[in-house]
Amino acid sequence: MPIRHAVVFVLFLLCAASAQAQNLLANPGFDADLASWSEGEGSQGSVNHEAADGDSANGSAQFDATACCTLSISQCLPVDPSTDYEFGGSVRLAGATLPAGGDEGLGFDLQWSSDATCTAPVGTAALNVPNTEGWVRHVAATTSPGNAQSVLFRARQFNFVEPHSLSARVDDVVFGPAGTVPVELQQFSVE
Repeated sequence: MPIRHAVVFVLFLLCAASAQAQNLLANPGFDADLASWSEGEGSQGSVNHEAADGDSANGSAQFDATACCTLSISQCLPVDPSTDYEFGGSVRLAGATLPAGGDEGLGFDLQWSSDATCTAPVGTAALNVPNTEGWVRHVAATTSPGNAQSVLFRARQFNFVEPHSLSARVDDVVFGPAGTVPVELQQFSVE
């Protein structure tokens, strides 16, 4: 490839990278632990850091429900009112075959608040993940309410079928302004 084509290609990649909006979540890849995440409701199960292939720096959040109800982890983040956001993440329902009724699974929730501490709810958005095998990326778009100042981002595993256990993993979660989720470069050619 001639040098000027290489320079054009590198400049294109730099522009594309700088155009991507910032993920507002701290520790979205659960790199070494669940730092920056608060564990929510759910007493019949656990949420833990799971090392990938024995590499603790490349992990995910492991949800293990042992009975009914919901397990979750969350972060409270500042937001701008009436702004387009994207949210979601990669999900793996580990060896699970979920019933068709939608009573079990994993999802991402947003609870918008009119205060800065996520304690005055003014709206919600949800992304429930369908029954899938292996790692699958799920992302949705939404707009914050006109009076929103903060959002509680929550990754949750729900299990309303008793008695039953369900295991799921979450990784590379995202919440940020529209454009946060990168559009993958499929093919690029400079003639």
